[in-house]
Amino acid sequence: MNKFVSLAAPMAALTLLTLSPSGRTAVPGAAFDETCPGCVGSSEVDSDTCPGGGGVGISVIVITGLCTLQSDVGGPTQCREKNKCSVTITRTWNGVNPDTAMKFCWEITPGGRKGCFDPPPSSGPTGSGSDSNGPYEFKCGQVAITYSIVAECLDTTSVSADADGACGNCDS
Repeated sequence: MNKFVSLAAPMAALTLLTLSPSGRTAVPGAAFDETCPGCVGSSEVDSDTCPGGGGVGISVIVITGLCTLQSDVGGPTQCREKNKCSVTITRTWNGVNPDTAMKFCWEITPGGRKGCFDPPPSSGPTGSGSDSNGPYEFKCGQVAITYSIVAECLDTTSVSADADGACGNCDS
């Protein structure tokens, strides 16, 4: 047997481990990409009605990600994120004041980072419509992001709805 050939396979494996972008490997003895629990998405829907009819609604749909058993070279086996969750936000409005500015906002909890669309979207010439954003990646362990919509009813009162989306941790 050629000595070069007998050393080639172990050296190639060692080179791949060394060059791995994450420095992680599949768990020895475990099936390739063996899954573990976690990275579960949670979704929510909310709506609010104007006094004279119509109103706003919001839907935050989070698709569950994927966790797999991984280990750092020479380190302990851990359940870690392989695929992030994904989130899609759909806002709807009906029978609100036409051609008025609405607020589409978000807030990350904990931490309090928040923001709104700028410039604010318009309710359009009919005062009815919908807007969908996403899907966006959502890290496993993302505690919660609250998304909201605020619009003006025909009687000029304000109506709002908010809904949370979250993506659970990978379980150890």
